[in-house]
Amino acid sequence: MEKKLKSQKLRKYALIGVACLVVIGLIVGTSITGKDVKEVIDPEGEVSGDIGVIGQTIEEPSEEEQAEDQEDTEKDSKEKKEKTEKKEKKKDKKSEEKKSEEKEEKSEEKVQEQETEKQETQVAPEQKKEDKSSDSSSSKEKKKSEKKKSDSDKKDSKKSEKKSDSDKKDKSKDSDKSKDSKKKDEKKDKKPEPAPEPEPSTITVHIQILCYTLSNDMSQLENEAIRDYIPSNGVILGRTSYTCDKGSGKTVYDALSTVCKNNGVQLDANYKSTYGSIYVEGIGYLYEFDAGPQSGWMYSVNGVFPNYGCSSYELKDGDEIKWLYTCKGIGTDL
Repeated sequence: MEKKLKSQKLRKYALIGVACLVVIGLIVGTSITGKDVKEVIDPEGEVSGDIGVIGQTIEEPSEEEQAEDQEDTEKDSKEKKEKTEKKEKKKDKKSEEKKSEEKEEKSEEKVQEQETEKQETQVAPEQKKEDKSSDSSSSKEKKKSEKKKSDSDKKDSKKSEKKSDSDKKDKSKDSDKSKDSKKKDEKKDKKPEPAPEPEPSTITVHIQILCYTLSNDMSQLENEAIRDYIPSNGVILGRTSYTCDKGSGKTVYDALSTVCKNNGVQLDANYKSTYGSIYVEGIGYLYEFDAGPQSGWMYSVNGVFPNYGCSSYELKDGDEIKWLYTCKGIGTDL
């Protein structure tokens, strides 16, 4: 439809344009030829000459096409009208429904107001009587209800106390059970402790015999006969272990004598009453006074020089014993 309308409009505009051109041509022709316009156009109003030919070339739309166009336009207009009418009808229906609902609501509200007014007017005189009776009855009921409440509260308090006691008992039982279970778990988790090792029935000490003060300076030696017995490094006997029974009362001298016998080291020792102990005079053919008037043998235990004889010092497990030969100052050079 739209295409046909556009084509019709274009045709009309074309006809108008052609007519305008014809008129312009007539005016120009008259001006050039000097003839009047009447001479060019015949009395019947038809265009003569070339103008008529031009008019014939323009075709007007046929009647069928015009009829179809009119029908299409009518159909479109009808459809538009129908759509607009439907929309208006819907709007009218909605507005009518709203109005009817509003009217019904208003009527219901009025009826309810009337009924409430009637009820109030009817109840007012009766209500006064009922209020008086209800006040008296309500006071009695309040007292009864208060008594019941107090009784129920007492019962509830007793029940709650009983429950709390039972809960405490249950908790104590649960705690006891949990403690027992924890103890069992701890016993399971704990690895069996190793049995304590039996105390050793023996003790072990270590002993050395050294004369490095003399070997470092052989010029101090006065007895040249023993020069060959003195080791160049000053070690007559290296660190040697000695084991004995615990509580046997063995002494430093016992360890020295046993070690020397076992290792072939010469030992010369005698008991002296002045010291109340055995006195060691020579070890490995090195005697006292061989390196001067202050030379001789001394012993230390764990780095300490005791102030009593070697046969009076009882051994302890792990003791480190050293027999040292001093040349000067009775131990000042050690």
